[in-house]
Amino acid sequence: MVIRVMDASTVAEIAGKPGKIVSVRAGGEKATVKVVGFSGARIVPVKEVEPELPEEGDKVKSLVWGSQPDVGEVVSLDDDDNAVVKFKDEQRVIQIDMLCKVEVG
Repeated sequence: MVIRVMDASTVAEIAGKPGKIVSVRAGGEKATVKVVGFSGARIVPVKEVEPELPEEGDKVKSLVWGSQPDVGEVVSLDDDDNAVVKFKDEQRVIQIDMLCKVEVG
């Protein structure tokens, strides 16, 4: 999941920096984050990271609880922040803030 560490993060050295979540620890309160420009990973409270909003053509996953775990691709976005997302077997309209950009590969 591609993220940005919040500006007010308690991990000051990486506050405001982009990165990606490598894993989430048991209990879901802490995430291991690989931050752009830093060697190694950092441990950050999950509440201090925000998903990077996707654009057309980006690979995404849904943040809606119980939704399919497949990776989809944003086909289009409208002025109301709705995204048409193409998954393997279907296309769905999902509010953009319910999606997270992912890196595949």
